Amino acid sequence: MDNTAPIVSAIAVPSANLRNTSAQITFTTDELAKATVLYGTTYATGCNYGNSQAATSYVLSQSVYLSNLTPYRLLLLCKSD
Repeated sequence: MDNTAPIVSAIAVPSANLRNTSAQITFTTDELAKATVLYGTTYATGCNYGNSQAATSYVLSQSVYLSNLTPYRLLLLCKSD
């Protein structure tokens, strides 16, 4: 059993996939992973921001679509254990 979390790198939000209320985030992992991205606009609730999006399969090149974003607001991302 692998108890080591994958290393995440090359995090990007391609401008072609950035909209007023949605965005697609891409990143890579050093091993197969099924990513879950937690996101929100405040640290007040820790990593439980109330919004999350999960990838559909185990891959090295991740792509997660985030929706219900507020234009011109800082977006915080949090790793999931």
